[in-house]
Amino acid sequence: MGITVKNFVRENFLLTRQLREHLTLMFALQYGAVDCIELG
Repeated sequence: MGITVKNFVRENFLLTRQLREHLTLMFALQYGAVDCIELG
């Protein structure tokens, strides 16, 4: 269970993840995303 929880936190709550999503949103708003933007 410890590894599962650690991976969940890493994928959903780390500052780097939030920063990447924020920058992706800013990029989409500035350059106009047609459908969706791939995170990864």
